[in-house]
Amino acid sequence: MKATTLFMMAFMLCFSMQVQSQTATTHHGALADNGSLYFKAEPLNNTFTESTDNIYYYVHLQGLPYTAPAVQSRMPLNLSVVIDKSGSMSGNKLAYAKEALKYIINNLNEGDYLSVVLYDSNVEVFYPQQKVKDKDALLERVAGINSGSSTNLEGGIRKGYEMVKTTKLILDSDMIHRVILLSDGLANVGITNSEQLGAITKSFFEEDRISISTFGVGAGYNEDLMANIATQGGGNYYFIDSPEKLPSMFEEELKGMSKVIAQNTQLEITFPYEVLSHKKTYAYNSTVKGNKLSISFNDIFSEEQKSILIVFKKTRKKDPIAISCKLTYENPMSNGMSIVDNRENTVTLAKNKQEHESGFNKAASEGYAMEIAAEMYAEATVLCNQNSFKDAKNKTNEAILFLDKHFQLVGENTYLRKLQTTLKEYKTIIDDFKKMDRVTFSLNIKRQKHYRYRTISCPKF
Repeated sequence: MKATTLFMMAFMLCFSMQVQSQTATTHHGALADNGSLYFKAEPLNNTFTESTDNIYYYVHLQGLPYTAPAVQSRMPLNLSVVIDKSGSMSGNKLAYAKEALKYIINNLNEGDYLSVVLYDSNVEVFYPQQKVKDKDALLERVAGINSGSSTNLEGGIRKGYEMVKTTKLILDSDMIHRVILLSDGLANVGITNSEQLGAITKSFFEEDRISISTFGVGAGYNEDLMANIATQGGGNYYFIDSPEKLPSMFEEELKGMSKVIAQNTQLEITFPYEVLSHKKTYAYNSTVKGNKLSISFNDIFSEEQKSILIVFKKTRKKDPIAISCKLTYENPMSNGMSIVDNRENTVTLAKNKQEHESGFNKAASEGYAMEIAAEMYAEATVLCNQNSFKDAKNKTNEAILFLDKHFQLVGENTYLRKLQTTLKEYKTIIDDFKKMDRVTFSLNIKRQKHYRYRTISCPKF
């Protein structure tokens, strides 16, 4: 059996004594003075044994409800909308993309900046970054956008960032800086590699504090590429199976950006690197320098949640093991006040089996269960895409049974139960994949991958 599977079994068996009588708890955590983010940081288990290989560390952030006075306007936007107008976007896709763009234009405030970048084989700045003073004139121009030829995704992204960055440097004020990318195809001009494109968006996010959200339309685009661009670039990824859903998804994105609760959000985790080495961070980018691991979130919105699971490999024997986590951000609801919030944790060698069994933390165990089950889900979708349907069904069933065991020993959790229900539904349709035409099959694969992405990037504990 794999080491991960063995660890899961040991985790479930050890956890039973502590939590059989407990009910589900919130992940909220504590709130700093004048803060706007609930913050929880804790290890999966407060103890370890001689045979422990990995130390799991869980962090959960959640924004307060948005309570700004009605007279207070939302934070200004500095947006660039980058639209793929290649030949495959002709017809309904481009028509609904234009409707989505019109929605954004109609909802801009006086302090907002907008640019529109169009790309096919070439890149065109359709509307330079500026305040929109004549919405009717711009809406009339948008109606005349027509489709073209190939897909220069790299060029479109870079030009969108250029538009936002130039305005950001000139204004030097508190704004939400974001690129919004919409495409239905594969990158086939310029850089096309997912990792290289992700490295570009990661650089703009970490160095310039500009995020990117991606909208993939239909069955033809590379969903892994679009998700990676958004993940590395600190934004959101949307799968649009029907183009008529585009305007409502743009509405969701715009409304989210109107309720910023924390800006320039950073996590810094300090660990003893002579004892622990970083093995993996689930769902988010992390940078390790010496004994410090950092994660950037930039803006966090009202009631938005971030669940982060970090795995450290234990490389040497030491007792105790100290891990600390510092959260820093600016609270726009308190005139941009800088907030620093710290958590200190110590993981010790258990004196006996009973002490180890009582050392697990409930919220961390639920975050761990979510990440592991979602990872199995991702593996199952990859197997389906490779036509390995039997293996995909086995992997899905493994995730279902893992969550069953979790519920038996830890207790109910509505969010995890919903994930399990989705896995059960997925298991029942795997056999149907063999009979589907390629377009329907591709749409189903994208739908499942998107659900998994949303599960870990936008949790609702």
